[in-house]
Amino acid sequence: MGFLKNNRIKFGEIYNSVREFLTNVYSQSGDLFTSASPYGQILQVLDAFTQMMFLYIEDAIVESNIYTASKDKSIYSWARLAGHNPTRAISAQGTISISIKPSFDNQINASYVIITDKTKLLCENNNQDYFISLNNSFESLKVNLTDRTPINLKIIQGKIETVRKISNGAYLQSYSVISKGIIDNDNVVVYVNGEPYEIVDSLYDMTKNAKLCMVKTGLSGGIDVYFGNEDYGTVPQDGALIDIEYIDTSGFSGNLFSKSNSITFKRIDTGFSNNGEIVDLNEMLLIQIDKPIILGADGENAQLTKLIAPKTSRSLVLANPDNYINLLSRFNYSFIDAYTTYDDEYIADDNVVYLFLIPDISKRLTKNSDYFATNLDNFILDEQEKDALYAYINKTRQQIIS
Repeated sequence: MGFLKNNRIKFGEIYNSVREFLTNVYSQSGDLFTSASPYGQILQVLDAFTQMMFLYIEDAIVESNIYTASKDKSIYSWARLAGHNPTRAISAQGTISISIKPSFDNQINASYVIITDKTKLLCENNNQDYFISLNNSFESLKVNLTDRTPINLKIIQGKIETVRKISNGAYLQSYSVISKGIIDNDNVVVYVNGEPYEIVDSLYDMTKNAKLCMVKTGLSGGIDVYFGNEDYGTVPQDGALIDIEYIDTSGFSGNLFSKSNSITFKRIDTGFSNNGEIVDLNEMLLIQIDKPIILGADGENAQLTKLIAPKTSRSLVLANPDNYINLLSRFNYSFIDAYTTYDDEYIADDNVVYLFLIPDISKRLTKNSDYFATNLDNFILDEQEKDALYAYINKTRQQIIS
């Protein structure tokens, strides 16, 4: 290989060196030794394969470090190894009020209608799917046809989907769920033979023979569901039916910040009267927004994952400001800061974590407004959004007692 020069290391230069060497050794002129000749074709193929091989090696080296990796799959994989579970999209939630329309004329010979849990709705303003959540406290709601008093109900954005797996009876069995859409981060329910399993964050949170499981963001998209063994959690028996229910969400697009009466919903599902008759809910129900449908967020950006993965608390608690920044980064705020005043002379708030959040204005602008003309309310968090954030933090159950 002495014909290769150290100062000629580019692929084009190496190719020319090999071509010159073959031309001299076999005394072939440029007219005979061309790209169409056998040696010329072989040389081009070897050149292409060599470039592909070096490209693969370079790509493998770059993707082996979370800070230099460029592929989302590599970044999320390294984050998972570091103990960080990348946040998927979050469904917007709020409250609607339903009541019997003043113009409704009861002609169905019934005293009330039944609305079932997870009744589907379609918002005609943003063409997004929503559903009513009765919090599993009861399976249906009775609405008196003679009572015009509004009833407040929780509403969640997205479609409910279910995937069925069959247990293999092994220890630490895992199952991947891939969806065409985006699986919501906080609303996944796992059933084994119809019995719900509680979801925990770690294998070490599973007590012996407890019906628990883990749900993590999948390395190749979707989610991964993990079960324990006989020492940590229980093992679904061989042949058991595992149903994984999740929400296919639209993330930030499902937010409805306004409480305007111009926002209208169309009922997709039908209801039932107390006589068992199928009724059209569109004709009898008036639906209005009681509390804005907010806190919908897109999935965690890969570049954000690079920044917050090293800040992940291994104990999965909200113990310091970095943990709060990590938690709230999933909500697409343009600026997030958390701090304490431990170093000042006032000791009464030493255990208080203060939060400073600025909404992402670009996501709140309407088609007919810009940064300078938009309403000033878009720059601040109203009381309802603050209350929703407090409720979300409490729901995580990650705050330390002190």
